[in-house]
Amino acid sequence: MAKSQPQYVTLLLGMNDGRYQEFERDNFAVYQRNVNTVLDRLNEIEARSIILSPTLFDHRQ
Repeated sequence: MAKSQPQYVTLLLGMNDGRYQEFERDNFAVYQRNVNTVLDRLNEIEARSIILSPTLFDHRQ
């Protein structure tokens, strides 16, 4: 992505990012670290991040 030098990047967080499990602090810590890594890398290439929340629809239900 860095090669294309985007001005804006959208990051859609989906329901499957929650792992379909009961809340666990360890899993949440990994999730936070991964999202922050993506955002840090986007900042490094000076792309503005647009973060979108999960949709209300879950195709598994």
